[in-house]
Amino acid sequence: MVGFPARDYCVCMTRSHRLRRKPRNPKKSSPDKQAGCGGGRNTGRFAWLVFVLALVVRLAYLYESSDNPTFTTPIMDSADYDSLARSLVGGGKPGTSLFWQSVFYPFFLFVAYGLSGSSIVAAKLVQAVIGAATCALTYRLGRVVFDLRTGILAGIMTALCGPLVFFEGELLATGWAAFWAVALVLLFCRCDGRVREAAKHGDQGRAGSSVTNVTFTFFWLGLCGALAVITRPTFLPVFLAGCVWLGLTLHGAGNAGRRILLAASSVLAGFLLIALPVAAVNQTQTGHFGMMPASGGVNFYIGNNPRAEETVSWRPGRQWDELARMPEQHGIVDNPWARQRFFYGQTWEYVRDEPADFLGGLARKGVEFVSAREMPRSVDVYVFHEWSHILTSLVWKAGRFGFPFGVLLPLVLIACVHKRHEIPCPVWLMTIVYSLSTILVLTASRYRAPLLPVVCVLAAAGFLALVAVVRSRDLRRLAAYLMLAGVGVGISCVPRPFRAEQINYAAELHRLLGHRFWAEGKTDKAIEFYERSLRFAENDADVHAKLAEALLVQGDRVGAITHYTASLNIRPQSSLNRARLGLAFHENGQLDQAIAEYRKALAMNPSLARVHSNLGAALQKSGDLEGAIEAYGQASRLSPRDAIVSYNLGSALAQIGDLDAAVEALRRSLDVNPNNADVRYELALTLSRQGNRNGAADEAARVLRINPQHSGAQNLLGALNVERPMD
Repeated sequence: MVGFPARDYCVCMTRSHRLRRKPRNPKKSSPDKQAGCGGGRNTGRFAWLVFVLALVVRLAYLYESSDNPTFTTPIMDSADYDSLARSLVGGGKPGTSLFWQSVFYPFFLFVAYGLSGSSIVAAKLVQAVIGAATCALTYRLGRVVFDLRTGILAGIMTALCGPLVFFEGELLATGWAAFWAVALVLLFCRCDGRVREAAKHGDQGRAGSSVTNVTFTFFWLGLCGALAVITRPTFLPVFLAGCVWLGLTLHGAGNAGRRILLAASSVLAGFLLIALPVAAVNQTQTGHFGMMPASGGVNFYIGNNPRAEETVSWRPGRQWDELARMPEQHGIVDNPWARQRFFYGQTWEYVRDEPADFLGGLARKGVEFVSAREMPRSVDVYVFHEWSHILTSLVWKAGRFGFPFGVLLPLVLIACVHKRHEIPCPVWLMTIVYSLSTILVLTASRYRAPLLPVVCVLAAAGFLALVAVVRSRDLRRLAAYLMLAGVGVGISCVPRPFRAEQINYAAELHRLLGHRFWAEGKTDKAIEFYERSLRFAENDADVHAKLAEALLVQGDRVGAITHYTASLNIRPQSSLNRARLGLAFHENGQLDQAIAEYRKALAMNPSLARVHSNLGAALQKSGDLEGAIEAYGQASRLSPRDAIVSYNLGSALAQIGDLDAAVEALRRSLDVNPNNADVRYELALTLSRQGNRNGAADEAARVLRINPQHSGAQNLLGALNVERPMD
């Protein structure tokens, strides 16, 4: 492609300003840069070298981190993506879950799993290749915007950028988002070049070729924009702002209305080619026509509400359950889009009623966004140092300072001053608009990471500018740049840990793995990871309780009692854990302790029907039949359709000789579960004691139809000596 002169490639959108701009040193202007987005000498070998370096680093990291327990057992958002993709591969109908989060990444995993037999490793290998391609594109962006040296340095910096290496190895959309970020900036640059080429040559016999080039390039821009938006919605403001800038550029270049309309139509066609099918699938699955995810409302609320600093640190469990119940309290239960509107409405009310607090929250999130440290959310990159020396070298923190962002930000500030007239508008838009749109919602390392390739381009330019100033011995400028770098370090190294940094993510990682193995019925693995979690956070009441529950299932009653007691020492007001401790005592034969714990649990929450029943069982076993019947009766009143409660009540009534009431209770139990042989046998015995020989024989025969080997029913039939008709 024919490019455009470097002096024309500037941020400004007005022709008069472009004409006033003069290159600082035309003689030293890079031929690569003067060639625009597609020209210059063949430097493809450098792109391949950057690609290979980046791929080697990423493959080495994947190999080294394969001992990470979440490598093939994902948790949090990664687990949701994995589960959804596996459901799609298996032919399941995902419904609203497909559009809860952005749809691109689940679809990518669906394709990767479909081609690889649902291999997580294969999906991560593909992501490593995409990450390496991102680094090659970053090299190209640096070369196009500045020069060859900047491109090479930017590509190397991106290849060795620890946060990107980490997130590209997770089942998250971050790696793809970084790819789209660089691709979008390059395409905006290329479209600008096509516009200038068309303006220059359109009336010189090359109009047809120019129109074709513009149409094709703008179409790809729309396509890439749509893919970026369905990967991460925060790209939408960047894409729209870039389209407005291109429209002004077209107008300023003196292009005819027909050419402007053609460019706009091409962008729209590319965008709709992706957006319309996505919206149509959404309509089919959820009844909502749109391409945006349903989680946007709750995410917007989490980051912007009177308790935002608290809610951004809420973890899965009781806190998330509290958040989920908010729409339900207003009658919104199953409709995710109605829930989204509810949370948007709550947020706008907060913005309207407390604008100063809202702006203060934005300022806090802005400081978090530029922090040198990697802000955790669902995962904390620093926790994974345990399984990778590569990651430990590429991303780390020392006190308030974090690498690499603590180095990148000061260099970016230098570039923004030294190279301010050379930085094109698309780079400014991606850097500023994407940052603001992220800060408006939620800030975390995984949301900042897509911007890192563009940041590396600016940082590379800033580093080379600093080197040039040192070589020129311009002490005044060097002092100014060093002061500017110091300001950048000071801003990024804020003096306090943010709320999100105060969470023990190592404990959470092992706790969530324990939950996953428990849900899968792998009790041994669940116990292992619950115990690991307690090594990081020994005062976690929930983990003590879950570990106790798992130990009780395995028959370790003493261990269960120990951990239920530990849980209650931390959170004594948990009626459920108090009741479970009573059950552990009960199963261990410590009836007095069990009865005491059951009574404490019921004092906290008298509506626990099963605890009343367990109390009755303990009292019955200890010989207090009257107390047992009273407890069973209370349980039956609270839960009349509970088969076990009715059986226990009937058994106790039969034991004290109240046979009519016993038969009634036992029949209620059989109404719920007619195939319970033990309950039917108890009914047969009770009917026999009533003198109802035929009824008892009927029930005993039914027991044998359920369990032909039931010796009690066989003996009862023999004792009754009643002729049975042939079945």
